Amino acid sequence: MLRQANNPSVSPTSTSVAEPGTGEIPALPVCTIRVYRRRAWTAVVLRGELDLAAERELRRRVSAEFAHGMPILIELAGLEFIDLRGVRALIGLVQRGRSNRLPVEVELHGARGQVARLISRLGPEPQ
Repeated sequence: MLRQANNPSVSPTSTSVAEPGTGEIPALPVCTIRVYRRRAWTAVVLRGELDLAAERELRRRVSAEFAHGMPILIELAGLEFIDLRGVRALIGLVQRGRSNRLPVEVELHGARGQVARLISRLGPEPQ
């Protein structure tokens, strides 16, 4: 359904910390944020884990899209995990979109497991 633009904006976000006493840095999950601009709307596609390590980048990237004046669709089908900070970030973005009269839709199509459960309990009210 979403076609990749010629130059999609991609920003993988991750955090890593050294294991105590080992000097090794474990691989931690990554949230990939891709932005696809269309003529009449923008899609922000999330993959991986939306948590404390990624929520600031998500807010920054989506906030930058408000300047283009087009509706924004946030696609969650590729998320495997979301924490409370991630849900709060999504709620804040939806509320900001509504206050700016630009609809920001949180698409739950394909969301499964923990992501779907947490958002259905805590997520934004339908417009």
